[in-house]
Amino acid sequence: MKKLYITLAAAITMAVTVTAQEVVELKQPNSNKVVVKLMFRNGSISDPAGKEGLTDITTSIISDGGTTKMTKSQIDDALYPWSAFIGASVDKEVSIFTFQCPSAYIDQFYPIMMDVMTSPAFSQEDFARIKSNQQNYVDEVDAQNLIYGAATGMIATLDPFSHFMVPEAREEMQTVTEGQFGGLGIRIMMKDGWLTVITPLPETPAYRAGVLPEDSSLFKILWQLKFA
Repeated sequence: MKKLYITLAAAITMAVTVTAQEVVELKQPNSNKVVVKLMFRNGSISDPAGKEGLTDITTSIISDGGTTKMTKSQIDDALYPWSAFIGASVDKEVSIFTFQCPSAYIDQFYPIMMDVMTSPAFSQEDFARIKSNQQNYVDEVDAQNLIYGAATGMIATLDPFSHFMVPEAREEMQTVTEGQFGGLGIRIMMKDGWLTVITPLPETPAYRAGVLPEDSSLFKILWQLKFA
């Protein structure tokens, strides 16, 4: 397995040492940050059969691991005071490494960026940490929460007044807006400043206790339910 990582990494890192086929510069005069994105035409479609995910984890080890000169912790310690960032993403066709740093620290940041791309350590410690993080993410994803999250995002794009409600929140809202309390079995409303029963629901504690429509004495209702 490690041989596959090294082979794939070699293809990526060798590309850094040759002249880029295409360079795109987007100037941002009002920004104090330098952002470098390196794109390689090597995505998940290149994974060998039975080794799905190889490109993703290899890219992660390069971007989120140590180098032959610095450990992951040393890199983090260097980047933190600069508010610098190193990351990567993989889709079906390409892998993209992103390096971001305030221009004031670019001279110190550049050697680390080159070291990350040309001399990744591929240590067992980095591999175990990244694999564990990815596995924890996969194991902890709840399908229902994922669906609810997607629905929330879609509904939020409609207008500022539309919101997706999970069933629990909907039931709570119905209790507030409709005055229906399933535990007691009554529907209530405010009348003349008093909580007043609209109707008891069939086959519920309130119905069996003899609570009647228009009852407005909360003490009376609770007393009846106590001895139902």
